[in-house]
This record gives sequence, C-alpha cells and structure tokens, in this order.
Amino acid sequence: MMESQVGIGAAASLVAAYGTTAVADLDAAWWLAWSPVQGGIRYEGATVVLPEAPGLGISGLAEAKVQGRG
Repeated sequence: MMESQVGIGAAASLVAAYGTTAVADLDAAWWLAWSPVQGGIRYEGATVVLPEAPGLGISGLAEAKVQGRG
C-alpha cells in the first residue's frame, strides 16, 4: 500500500508512543516522487524522523506538481 507522509506520520507516531513487537512498515512515503504536504515526517536514510511541530507537523499543502507537462 502506498501512503503519503500524512499516513506514515500517523502510523510512526503510534509506533513511537506505544511500541510494537511486529515490524512496522513505514517506508511507503519514501518511494513517492514528491510530498503532497509541507512539513511532516522526513527520512534520514532508513530512519523516519518525526517532526517537532504539534500533531503530525504538517504546515500546509504542497504546490501541485504534474509530471510530463511543461
């Protein structure tokens, strides 16, 4: 399944708060060509870094990008 930074940020926050004995699959957003939002999680190598901002750390929507046009 392909989640954006919004879905992965919510899942990563739950895993960080409650832990898990299962493998947490949090790499889907890493494969996206661009993020639909400003702010939120970021990746440092294979590590998901949660934002310091409140909530999911999302500050707005990213500008629409259309591949193959222009």
